[in-house]
Amino acid sequence: MKKKLSKAAILLSALGLVFFVFSCAIWTGGSENGTISLSFSPSSKALGTGATEAQVWVYSNNVLVPNTANPEGYYSTSIASGASEATITISDLPPGDSYRIVVAAFKKDGTTTTVTAFGTSPLFGVKAGVETAVGIDLQEINITVPSKQIQNLVSVVYNGSTITAASNSALYTGSSVTDLSGPAPWPTSKGTINSLNLTADPSPVVLVNTTSGVYRGNGNPIGLWKGTPPSVRQSGGLDLLNTYFYQAEKEIGGYVGGNEWNRIELDIPVAGKPILDLLVWQDQNTIYGYFATRVVGAFRVGSSDIQNLKLEDILSGNEKSPIKFFGESLPLIQAFGYIGENDLYLGTKSGVYKTNINVPKNYTPLLIEGTKGLDVTKIVVQGTTEAFLTAKELVILKNSTIYKMPFLTSVVGTLTDVAWKDTDLIVVGTNGICSVRTADLQ
Repeated sequence: MKKKLSKAAILLSALGLVFFVFSCAIWTGGSENGTISLSFSPSSKALGTGATEAQVWVYSNNVLVPNTANPEGYYSTSIASGASEATITISDLPPGDSYRIVVAAFKKDGTTTTVTAFGTSPLFGVKAGVETAVGIDLQEINITVPSKQIQNLVSVVYNGSTITAASNSALYTGSSVTDLSGPAPWPTSKGTINSLNLTADPSPVVLVNTTSGVYRGNGNPIGLWKGTPPSVRQSGGLDLLNTYFYQAEKEIGGYVGGNEWNRIELDIPVAGKPILDLLVWQDQNTIYGYFATRVVGAFRVGSSDIQNLKLEDILSGNEKSPIKFFGESLPLIQAFGYIGENDLYLGTKSGVYKTNINVPKNYTPLLIEGTKGLDVTKIVVQGTTEAFLTAKELVILKNSTIYKMPFLTSVVGTLTDVAWKDTDLIVVGTNGICSVRTADLQ
């Protein structure tokens, strides 16, 4: 339920009204930097039932401005019942016009932490000598967790009926995060699990990407490999058409109707992971693999060409090459997200862009409002709501409104993957799994 806001001086009032004034009129030793002051009343209903702590994250251009006194980067204060009004003061903020604040309230019961309410501010500016009032809508959030958490999860998918989550050595399945069965140990002879993917079939097949190739969820291998199988990071395709693509740490490849994968090594020295993402999309009779790489940029290749593709086809730049590059003017492309129709999202090192999936080379990408500065590593789309994963947080874009959720690390640890289940987001991390209800976000 959304908590209605109105002006109540500069404090969080006992009536549940939230009004923060970000004061930029404070000068210290001639400094032009600004100060933000936030006050919390323990009796405020806006913080949710039983809240005992408030945490605050500050962002400039979607980059965290960390609290250097806290290795996690956020500011916090106790709001325990009976305590006096608590205040968080954040000083020495450089002038700028793209600041944003996230507030979350928590209830702690032993080792269990529950998020009772959260809010994301609109963008605001910090300017010397100017006092700015910014309202934040605090609303309840529904986060579901299992009675016993599952540690060290690396990936999750949902195929329309079943959630499949994976650690490096086991699979867990169920209809919800509260009824996952397992662990079902993954045979060591089939490698260590790196990640999970789904095929693009009407009834998607779970693909298990391991240090020894690609397998279906039932353990059956896909295709044959020349020599030692690679450590596959991602895969995709259409099982009905026996067509697949994959990306490994230093190679890409495909498999079309035959028995053997075609492997193309991209073992070119670069700083960081050479290959970053893979998306598989079907356009009538052609299946395309979209690859995001640090080595040569982003490109797509069709299923009719992947079986015989060679490294020189990628490096030549020849117009007759089956490779079609795109997004050269953008920051480093790291993630893809197919929206539907002709729309493709490109997650970059500094923002999310929308382009045309059919002719990305001939279309000028458009920056999605509110995403500038986001270092996006994964995109998942459900209808008109998108979720972006970064190294530190989950960001949801719904009806042109940004919701930042850095507090999920307190629920599942370091975030490793995310998937849609209808209008809920399934989030996994080093300390567990949770389901975040997004239908109530408004």
